[in-house]
This record gives sequence, C-alpha cells and structure tokens, in this order.
Amino acid sequence: MNPLVSVVVPTFNRKELLTETVHSILNQTYKKMEVIIVDNYSNYDIIALIAAFNDSRISLFQNENHGIIAVNRNYGIEKAKGEYIAFCDDDDLWVPEKLEKQIEIIANNDVCCTNREYIDVDTKIIPHRALFIPKNLSLSNFLCSNFVTLSSVLVKKDVLKQYKGFTCQPEFKYCEDYELWGKMLATGQKFIICKEKLVLYRLHQSNLSENLEAGIKKTIKVNRHLFKKYEISKRVMLQTEIVYFLKLIYYKLKGLKSIFHQT
Repeated sequence: MNPLVSVVVPTFNRKELLTETVHSILNQTYKKMEVIIVDNYSNYDIIALIAAFNDSRISLFQNENHGIIAVNRNYGIEKAKGEYIAFCDDDDLWVPEKLEKQIEIIANNDVCCTNREYIDVDTKIIPHRALFIPKNLSLSNFLCSNFVTLSSVLVKKDVLKQYKGFTCQPEFKYCEDYELWGKMLATGQKFIICKEKLVLYRLHQSNLSENLEAGIKKTIKVNRHLFKKYEISKRVMLQTEIVYFLKLIYYKLKGLKSIFHQT
C-alpha cells in the first residue's frame, strides 16, 4: 500500500512558523505526498517563501476565507489529488515518521489520528503535559473530551467528500473540526487510534485561558447540535453537560497554570 497523501495546510501571516511546519512535512519518511498550502493573502511574499523550498510536491493557492478557516481547508480538499488527506495547521509540526506509521496501521479503515506532544512558541516541549487518548474512540467519550488533534488526522478523501468537508457556519467557527469528527462518530465512522506522539501541537500562552473558556462554550454548543441532529441518548447528553460544566468551573478558578506547570 503506497497511496498518494495530500497534506492541506491553511495559513495566514505566520511566515516563520509556516517555514517550520513545511520543513517537518517535507522531511517525512513517507515521500509519496503533495503539500497543498492555502494562503489567506498573507502580508508577506509567500510566493517567494514557497519557491525557496524548491520542492515540486508543494502547491500554493491563495483564497480569501473571510475569517473562517474551514473555507480554506475545504478549498484544499477540493484541490487534493491523493487517496488520503492529512491536515497540518501552520503552527504545528510532525515528527518524521508520522505519515509512514499511519499508512501502516490505517489498512482498510477510513480515519486515523495520533497522540500529540505539546510545544511552546519557541518550539520547546512542554514537559509533564500529555493528551490522553482512549484505546477505542467512541461517540460518548469523544463528546466529553476532544481526543482528535486536527494536525494528526489522516482520512480517506472519499469520506471527507461524503460529509462535505468542514462546516463553514459562523456559529461553529474554530470548532468546525470537532463538529466534523462528531458527525462521523455519530454515523458509525470508526477512528483508528495511534497512541504515539507523532504531532507537536503548539500552545500559545497569550489569552489562552480566555480562548479555552470560549472553546468549552463552543464545544457545548456543538454537542447540543449533535444531540439534536442525531438523537443521541439523554444519558450521554447529561454526562457531557456535567463534564463541561466542571471544566468551565476549573478554568475560571485555576486558569491555565497547570498547562505550563514544570514539575
């Protein structure tokens, strides 16, 4: 099995971080890929930046997303030629074996995601911080905590087409990936889990507590949308409401000190 993988990277005004991200993708041990960069008209010469990589696997497109990143993710999906599509945000990094290991385990399945390591703005690993991923990803445990890191996902293009990609509805802005994974799980899609930390996920400390609190509120909104659309049991709905209510209290009381705790 040696399929073409299309890697979709939306970007905007992150020249240095994008450079790191693209290097980490091009340095994959799995070489059969195309890298589709979709730029929201950044304020620097991104054409020159991409040309400097001198790699024919990279294609650059510019498209206005009007502040909704899902627009440019979907744009990248439409341009993709690969049987599989992977996503990498322009501030995240991949370890070199990421794609190779996913291709090995995805077999006849449609979606694979991995664990992640956390890094700071200086690309230093944040110690004692890890994402717990369950052995089997079910709808009920997913709705209580988003275990799926977008930059870790490898998925068949046909599956993304079936679900019409990411929602571009403004009310789901910044959580459109969570909404998509929720729809997939609610309709019986199976996720293959790789517990290895194959993605370096960047945390930005500035305004992070406010962003996380807003993120929790958006997650609750998405959950209620999924409950209504897919008639998910009231027991699961109550369980998730309690979990996120407790998370809101925690972040209000303690902020994010634990995320950057060093001991």
